[in-house]
Amino acid sequence: MMKITYKIILIIFISSLNAQGQFSDKENDNKRLKWEQIKKKIEAAVERGEIKPDKAKDHYQYYREREMAASNRKKDIVLENNFKRIGINDLNKLKNQLLDQDIALSQLDAVLGGMLRLIYAAKSDKENFGINPRIETYFKDRLDLTDAQVKYIIVFANKIAIDGRMD
Repeated sequence: MMKITYKIILIIFISSLNAQGQFSDKENDNKRLKWEQIKKKIEAAVERGEIKPDKAKDHYQYYREREMAASNRKKDIVLENNFKRIGINDLNKLKNQLLDQDIALSQLDAVLGGMLRLIYAAKSDKENFGINPRIETYFKDRLDLTDAQVKYIIVFANKIAIDGRMD
């Protein structure tokens, strides 16, 4: 009787995890679709001459900041403090640069954590810096980033480590 109870509990637990995953995927798809619609509207306004191309970036940033605030995500003070220690005081600017590379909003904190590791590794091994295969696997397999996105993150992290700047 006890084995059957455990099996039932296990099945319920697995089903609830699966349902949460499906909800999360659907939510991400909705956010991505909404972002694509906003992007098309802004690009169309640029083509019609209603806004200048350099102002389009401001519109993108405004939308993203509004989305971040709307999602009621807690500020990760630890992550923010770690970036402040290396000279990055505006984490939102860094997040926007990553979002420009089509990195999903839901992946930002994980990507930023991986970037911190890369930055610290690049600072300690200035001339011999090479990405650890485990961190590359983390970005590609766990976060499902493309090769181009991973390359961008590596170059960007190395630049921050060397220059201490994002631009």
